[in-house]
Amino acid sequence: MTVNNNGSGVITGTNGAILVAAGTRANISNNATLTGRVTLNNTGQTDFGNSGTWTFNGDSVLNGGVTVLTNNAGGLISTGAAATIDFADGFDTLNNAGTLILGASGGGAATLTLSSLESWDNTGVIALGDDGETDDRIVANGVMFEGTF
Repeated sequence: MTVNNNGSGVITGTNGAILVAAGTRANISNNATLTGRVTLNNTGQTDFGNSGTWTFNGDSVLNGGVTVLTNNAGGLISTGAAATIDFADGFDTLNNAGTLILGASGGGAATLTLSSLESWDNTGVIALGDDGETDDRIVANGVMFEGTF
């Protein structure tokens, strides 16, 4: 299954949730605006590329075998105060060459939990304390991290 969101496209989930049901392989390419948690119900590899803006709060679940989430240069992933990306099964990778902002909705501490993630390569920007405070955090237990904050 392939989902392409291009140009001035906007995908917004009902009650903040976007469910993509697929067979074995899922390919998602966001080059516009994606608003809401993403839940993928597939059993094979997932390739999720973001060159646009993905804004969410709550739990996103990227099921399947191997998952590669790539936030390309110029891409923005923006979370609310309490956000989780659960990479589920397989050897999973997060590549960030864009901007990752925690708690962009403002006010108070923000936590992004990256669960079941094995590898993270960062060459982009990670903005903690975007609300002017220093109480934001990323929880990523057991992750092999390469790059800088």
